[in-house]
Amino acid sequence: MHFSTIVVGLLAEIVASASYNIPVEMAVADTCAMPSEYTITNFVTFGDKLNGTLNTTSFHFADSETGIDTSCTKNSTSATSSPNGGTARYYCDDATVEFIWQTTGIAGLTVIEKACPENGSSKYEVSGLSQFNLTCTTTYDGTLCSSSQTTTGEFTSLNPVTETS
Repeated sequence: MHFSTIVVGLLAEIVASASYNIPVEMAVADTCAMPSEYTITNFVTFGDKLNGTLNTTSFHFADSETGIDTSCTKNSTSATSSPNGGTARYYCDDATVEFIWQTTGIAGLTVIEKACPENGSSKYEVSGLSQFNLTCTTTYDGTLCSSSQTTTGEFTSLNPVTETS
């Protein structure tokens, strides 16, 4: 009886530490660290005035809870993943992290991280939206915008991984 009280208490603490609901079967079955916060540094985006072929977005992503520390870049040669034909996602150097840079609608940087990839197959992914105070300079070629601040973001949703089309 005492052991079950401890397990229930630990599960409640795990679920309460994230801003999304962790499925109980995931909390019980997995011993991985669930992502809750991340940092973005060196965020830069360039908008090409001519035809968009030189548009780029780059930044550094780190998640201290999972140990992921990776660079992320979108340019004309970047591979995309697009679950079920949805919004194009771009892979970071560590493929467990993807991102969407959106300038219309709810503008900002959405980052998506696979939850528990060390268990062989991630069934869930977390995501969060970050917005930046950008300093922009317009030149003949286009507009360069950057953020000199470190931005801490919060993963706010946990969803099943959708296969890419």
